[in-house]
Amino acid sequence: MIAPFENGILYVDLSAKDSLDLIIASLGLDSNTSFELLFTENDFQDTLFYYSRYQQYYKGIRVDGGGYTVEYIRNQTDDPDNPCDNIYSIAPRILTEIIIDTAAEISLQSALEYFESDTVYDSELIITHNFLNECEYLLVWRVAYSDTAGGNKCIFIDANTGDSLTTIDLNEYIDAPTITYGTQNLDNLMSGNNYVLKSPDQRTRVLDFDNTSTDPHSGGKVYFPNWQDKPSPFTSNSNTLWGSEATNLAYQAFYVMQRVLPEFDNLGIGAGFTDVRVGTEINYINSFAQPWDDFQAILLGITENGGPTALFDIAGHELTHIFLRNYFSTEKTKAHSLHEGLCDIIGTYIESKIQTLDWAIGDDDYRTEQSFNRNLQYPGIAFDCFTEVRDLTNVHRRGKLLGYWFYLISQGKTSPVIPALGLDRAIEIVLASLKNLGNLSDYKDLMKSTLAYVLNTYGRCSDEFSSVAQAWEFICVPTGYANSGTIPDCSANICQTGSPIICEESDAFQLCACGAFPMGSSFNWTIIGPKSTEFTSQLGMRGNSQTGGQCLTITDIPKYPYYPQYIKVSMYSPTLCDAGIRPCVMYKLIKLEDCNNDDPNCDYYSELAGKYRGTEPGVQASFFIARHGDCALLSVYDIYGRLIFTSNNCFIQEQEIPYSGIAIFRYSSKDNNTIKVQKRCLVHDSNLK
Repeated sequence: MIAPFENGILYVDLSAKDSLDLIIASLGLDSNTSFELLFTENDFQDTLFYYSRYQQYYKGIRVDGGGYTVEYIRNQTDDPDNPCDNIYSIAPRILTEIIIDTAAEISLQSALEYFESDTVYDSELIITHNFLNECEYLLVWRVAYSDTAGGNKCIFIDANTGDSLTTIDLNEYIDAPTITYGTQNLDNLMSGNNYVLKSPDQRTRVLDFDNTSTDPHSGGKVYFPNWQDKPSPFTSNSNTLWGSEATNLAYQAFYVMQRVLPEFDNLGIGAGFTDVRVGTEINYINSFAQPWDDFQAILLGITENGGPTALFDIAGHELTHIFLRNYFSTEKTKAHSLHEGLCDIIGTYIESKIQTLDWAIGDDDYRTEQSFNRNLQYPGIAFDCFTEVRDLTNVHRRGKLLGYWFYLISQGKTSPVIPALGLDRAIEIVLASLKNLGNLSDYKDLMKSTLAYVLNTYGRCSDEFSSVAQAWEFICVPTGYANSGTIPDCSANICQTGSPIICEESDAFQLCACGAFPMGSSFNWTIIGPKSTEFTSQLGMRGNSQTGGQCLTITDIPKYPYYPQYIKVSMYSPTLCDAGIRPCVMYKLIKLEDCNNDDPNCDYYSELAGKYRGTEPGVQASFFIARHGDCALLSVYDIYGRLIFTSNNCFIQEQEIPYSGIAIFRYSSKDNNTIKVQKRCLVHDSNLK
């Protein structure tokens, strides 16, 4: 079963991992639509949940912005392909009703004749949506190229008419001056008798394009392929004091990157930065970054008023652009403004870990603060509401508001009340919400993803939800949870009584409605997940639901083939719905533990032959015990220790054993060593054929 959309997320009733194809097929897509797995990784700082990201294709052509993200619950942390994992949710970005001829009338060679370029380094035929803001589908040639004047660009050409639709700048840059950091003892790499501007782990190096006798970047200094073999500056001074072998800009860039990269590692997002090459060019007045094949490239320069762009928050900003390309690109204005806002956020966070926290990009130099004018705390009167920036085409200005939202959730506000979450909790929410975004995402998509995360992780009554939701409302992005722009106090929530650990052998747990809900409120409870109709409750279950009762008191838990197991419980309140209080349906994820360790875990279960995986309740626990092939003899004893049954088939079903009562199962290896001992209550079926 698939639950309704909540904040753009499609919650699945804890289906098995291998049912993903069936779930996607249930969406009614035609045979022309297909998907490709892009990557799989853990949720941010969470090993229980992980997700996979899929790209959509139509007749084999990439659909820009199309795809979905599926989130899983991991059964075992050391097995990323465990078949016992459960699908938790799907965030679809699937584009439908595509009616378009995929046979391009304009060939790529002909398309290249429509513009001038020095070097074309990437081209692709894609399907775009709403490119002209007319809800249309277009077949488009996407061509990435470089030129000596403007750097890296991307042009979109209609593959049927040859019309140039738009040209964008692929260089993700900040045009701001920065300060210098004085003389620093650089951590260089020793190479023979020389010292090179390269880190000892060879993860990053600086290429000084100004202080070289040859021109290594024909085709434009920003044409990255020619950076491949460019050597770093070196000095042969025995005392390791650098002189004029490189520019001061190159020294500063190296120092900055040596401080910034470890902070990306500490944040858990540095894994992709394996070979960072920093080009420095005094005559270049901006800075930008872009991943290129097997290395990551950043170009830093000197702005018009003399400030270097090699600064902690700017370097953090540029590296973040590369990191964010795992989730969405900068080829559309809306998503590009999210890029810029998120880069300001993470750059500011990274700088705060190196030196004191400040909210302006480059504000260590008054010239920077005056000329740059981008401050997360003070976005400006014209940039503090989404309606004021919604239609802007300047992505830096449009992204200002996102930085202000981050400032609000991390530092808080008294009127309206926005709880202060602190920098670390705020950055966690931001990074954990990226997985559901795509190339067509905008502020509202990020809003939905952050709300889905805090609701799922912290609950409706948490400071995290109140802060995130109220901050979105304050910057004029409606959440659907507010009354006249104000998020009401939590009126109801699900609380678990007793121990937070639910042992399956206890056959009991209790969940209750808690919070300040209206007097006389009614609640309906539903269990979602495997064997959901086999639970019993104190007030009585009808299928997998209990109607009424402030509490769901479970009195019997069904037997599962392995543990741990996850179920989801929903609490629906018609009273809250009628009063207009949202959400009026709440969820809680429950983990069932095998506390006495007498049942199989997923490792045992997943190794058995497939024919054993569909047996009846009450049978699985006895034969999903030993690893397949390890057990040679099953011996069964009664409560007095008398042998009542033996078999070389360790996977025999309980009903086949001619005994009723308490029995002891002993599983032995070929050399008669005990593998496992279990106590079981047997009920023999005399009618068994």
